[in-house]
Amino acid sequence: MSAARSIARSALKSAISSGAISSLIYSNQNSEDGIIYDNDFTETAGLEYYADRDTVLFGKYAHVNFDGVGVPNDYTGDEIHFGVRLRR
Repeated sequence: MSAARSIARSALKSAISSGAISSLIYSNQNSEDGIIYDNDFTETAGLEYYADRDTVLFGKYAHVNFDGVGVPNDYTGDEIHFGVRLRR
């Protein structure tokens, strides 16, 4: 199994305090006997908004493209996450 990962983070400087993240992830699983040969490519982008020192609002979007052995095992998917982080 091999995997490659690239992550970029950026702190956006403005009147509001926020941050951004994006990543590209590629993974490959190969059993060398032809039974298992899977590829997974995922792109992710997200934003964080620091409402105050203890509260963070965030959102993340991810697109997944999975190629398995044979067409019935292939799929693409989209994930959307929104939430609140409370720190104490």
